[in-house]
Amino acid sequence: MTDLIYEKMERERCDYENEQSELVATIDALKLEVDKANQHMHELLQEQADVASQLQSRRAELTAQDEENAELDSKIKTAIHKQRQIKAGQKEAAMTIAKLQTEVDSLKFQLDEAVSQRQQFEILAAEA
Repeated sequence: MTDLIYEKMERERCDYENEQSELVATIDALKLEVDKANQHMHELLQEQADVASQLQSRRAELTAQDEENAELDSKIKTAIHKQRQIKAGQKEAAMTIAKLQTEVDSLKFQLDEAVSQRQQFEILAAEA
């Protein structure tokens, strides 16, 4: 009977040691999984930091581009305003030229009439 008790105790001890070994193996496997998960999380955090840095750089580039676009927009508006002023000036100059041409034509006509009258007076004076 004592042998049976020792035998039973020996089996329980072996079972306990086997359970302990299995638990240690399971704990080691879990530690390995936790280490892998921590490593993966570290990699993801690094990737997130890299993406955030790239995003910040891109935002800075876009801000600079927005400022450049605003400058160009202002220059374009100024150029369009100047172009409109030039066109208005050209129209005004064309109207002035047309008026002056009309006035010159009128003065030529008056001059031709005056020359014609002078010639007539000279003819009359020569006859008289």
